[in-house]
Amino acid sequence: MKTKTHKNRRNFAKSFIMAAVVLLSVSFTACKKNEDSGSGGGYQITAYVENGISSIATVKALLDGTTLATAKYSNDSFSISLPVPGSQHLEEIEDGFNGCFLDGFYAYDGSGNMLGLILYGKMEGDFMTLGEYVYADSDFEFHGSEDGVTVDVSGKKGWNLFYMISDDPDFETGTLTTQKQSNMLWIFASGSSVASSKLHSAVSMGLKFMKIKQIENK
Repeated sequence: MKTKTHKNRRNFAKSFIMAAVVLLSVSFTACKKNEDSGSGGGYQITAYVENGISSIATVKALLDGTTLATAKYSNDSFSISLPVPGSQHLEEIEDGFNGCFLDGFYAYDGSGNMLGLILYGKMEGDFMTLGEYVYADSDFEFHGSEDGVTVDVSGKKGWNLFYMISDDPDFETGTLTTQKQSNMLWIFASGSSVASSKLHSAVSMGLKFMKIKQIENK
């Protein structure tokens, strides 16, 4: 296990936040039962989409713009298994720790047209939490805090779920943790804004629905 508490923690924190920001800039990217399971490689995700639409036929998990896994979408739900990514997708994040962030989950109709994105998140007051799936090629543990960023992550070799928590819309400050968060929702965001790379439109759609669900659940 790799443990980092002081050395290069600033670079580590910035590396993860920058990776998250890059992902969010191109793809804003778990009510009924949602489940995650698996370690060391294949990772099974079963999700119910709160505001899914009937025209969704398949969901694809993309990595570096290519399809990593595909699942059938039915009754506002999908179950997908993330395989071990090829070595060409892995980059050194910190001193020998290699990994990659999943691009996200994309929804397609029966003709193969991209309809939008399926994101995992929640709103609590001014704080937004986003889930990101991260692959690691070894067990890891990193802790540190600097420049408004707190990192508290640990996990096993394979796919892990990271949570980004922030009240900053640009996610330049906040917390990155692997501690499981409650009340997370899978939300569909229309692809009209995604196609033109207008992140904030897609985000706003997702956040609006999450806020509605907050009110309903009170």
